[in-house]
Amino acid sequence: MSKSPEAGVSVIEELTEAGVVTADSEQDDIELTDSFHDDWQRRIEQLEKKGPIHYLALMLGVEPRALTLRDHGGQFTVSHGSDTIGEWPSEAAILADVAVATLLLEWWPAWADLDGPLRDELLARFRVFLETCPDCEGEIEPREPDDTDRLVPQLVCSQCDAVLL
Repeated sequence: MSKSPEAGVSVIEELTEAGVVTADSEQDDIELTDSFHDDWQRRIEQLEKKGPIHYLALMLGVEPRALTLRDHGGQFTVSHGSDTIGEWPSEAAILADVAVATLLLEWWPAWADLDGPLRDELLARFRVFLETCPDCEGEIEPREPDDTDRLVPQLVCSQCDAVLL
C-alpha cells in the first residue's frame, strides 16, 4: 500500500489531475475547482443531517455508538474505546474533515492509500478553503493568536466562534 503519492508526482499534481484543485495564476496559488467546492458544500449539508460521527464510523468500519465525542474545553476528541481516533479544534472542523475525506475517496482514490499523518495534514489544509462555517454558515476569518505560544493565526467563524484551524 502506498503511503504517499508516486515518486516524482506531488499531491498537488495528483489533486489537479483528479479535478479537485486548479492553479490560480493571479495569486500563484491553488484553489478548489468549482465542482469540487460545490460537492463539498453539499456533502457538509448531508453530514449535518446525521452528524459527522455517523459517517466517521462508516469510514472506520465501526458502529457509530462505539465512537465517543468529547469536548475538552475547545478541543474535541473522538475515541473508539480507549483509542483516540482524532483531535479537532471544533465540531465544525470535524464536520469539514469528514465531509472532505468522504468526498476525496470518490474524487481521488489514492486518498485511501495515504498514511495517517499525511491525510491529517491534507484535511487541515483543506479547511483553509472554507469560506463559511460548516455549523452555522457564518463567515470564516483569520484571527491573530491570543496565546504567545501559538505563532499561526487561527481561522475562526465570525458568527459562532468555531475554530477551524
